[in-house]
Amino acid sequence: MKEYSTKDIRNVVLIGSSKSGKTTLSEAMLYEGKVIDRRGSVEAKNTVSDNTEFEQTNQKSVYATPLSAEFMNTKFNIIDAPGSDDFCGGAISAFKVCESAILTVNAQQGVEVGTEIFARYADQYGKPMIVAVNQLDTEKANWEHTRDTLKEAFGKKLVFAQFPVNPGVGFDGIVDVITMKYYRFKDENGNFEELEIPAEYADEAEELHMELVEKAAEGDDALMEKYFEGEEFTLDEIIDALRISVNDGTVVPVQCGSG
Repeated sequence: MKEYSTKDIRNVVLIGSSKSGKTTLSEAMLYEGKVIDRRGSVEAKNTVSDNTEFEQTNQKSVYATPLSAEFMNTKFNIIDAPGSDDFCGGAISAFKVCESAILTVNAQQGVEVGTEIFARYADQYGKPMIVAVNQLDTEKANWEHTRDTLKEAFGKKLVFAQFPVNPGVGFDGIVDVITMKYYRFKDENGNFEELEIPAEYADEAEELHMELVEKAAEGDDALMEKYFEGEEFTLDEIIDALRISVNDGTVVPVQCGSG
């Protein structure tokens, strides 16, 4: 692994309820970062995280496991934190060394008690969050329920950066309302093709895009003026404004997928 300057290092903790797929997601992140050449699974007891006998037997994280991967010229230090209330100390310790959190939400259950508990911890420690709706490829995945419980839990802070296409066993893509593109998966390893948004999703994508742009621009007077004058934002302007809003805790963006 090459040496990185501080500006190119990100320290992030994976938090969320038990069974929300944090360990599986971390395994996929290591695979994408070329740290491992095949993905293990919790069921097969061969993940990089959850590597102790007790964790493998009970199929849940007990310890906060530090991991790292390189992606897009950035080094990501990742801590896979336990989801059980009994072991929440692992997540709390991770907040002291990580600058941000990825809050995983099980698409079969939506926001759970554990989701809210860990979100409160992140808020208490002043850590910005991204919500990752996980397990959208499962038979009982319920996007509508998950979406509604997220709105109820996070209120006006919440913005949808993506929404899924065909959630459930047929889950095969996402619509990204930042880039306004449709990303269709080509296989189970996360390879995708970039396409135009299908007509049946265009109205929803446009509505969510405008909500995201408005929310992201609220912290920038120049962008708000541009917004009210009806001018189009560039992709870089949207990303920069969103980054600032996420970092100051006024926006919690939602992304979709399956570890």
